Amino acid sequence: MKAVLIAYGIDYPKIHEVGRLLSGIEGRCPEWFAMEIQDIAEVTDSLARGRPKFRYPYEYPTEEYKDTAMKIRLSVEKMLEKCEKLITQLFEKP
Repeated sequence: MKAVLIAYGIDYPKIHEVGRLLSGIEGRCPEWFAMEIQDIAEVTDSLARGRPKFRYPYEYPTEEYKDTAMKIRLSVEKMLEKCEKLITQLFEKP
């Protein structure tokens, strides 16, 4: 996600919750990606909001990690595929 922002010249703040910044490229990116921006932003920001849980694992039961991973895995994989596809298209040699 941050690679996409960098590719479009957006100097994002050094924070983890950067999904809202995607709206700044909506008019400049391919239509197929623009249609996915809201979903990608939600996945990115939900991961950022859950970050403390993974930074302090001793405060949470182990089962919670597996449950969380199972819930977000498919969404994260889709987000990564879409971002990778966009980056590849942007920097593909003609």
